[in-house]
Amino acid sequence: MLHQILEEERFNPRRLEIKVTESVLMEHLDSATRIFQSLHHIGVRIALDDFGIGYSSLSYLHRFTFDKFKIDGPSSPRWRPSPKPRPSSTRW
Repeated sequence: MLHQILEEERFNPRRLEIKVTESVLMEHLDSATRIFQSLHHIGVRIALDDFGIGYSSLSYLHRFTFDKFKIDGPSSPRWRPSPKPRPSSTRW
């Protein structure tokens, strides 16, 4: 149905980004898998919003193809880039 509306309105589906939160994704895991596949097939982009607030597991993400991730800042302080590159102690 969305594809039909986009065609009728002459709206490029690649310009449409749908954000879904981690909690909604986990509550509807099976249906989200099917819906996301359909949306990607027509060119709609999917963004995972607020990752790290709830389930915080990378293990389930292999089921999906996301175009963007929004990682929740307060729950991920270890993800901040270091100010300077650290020298490697390993030599090859």
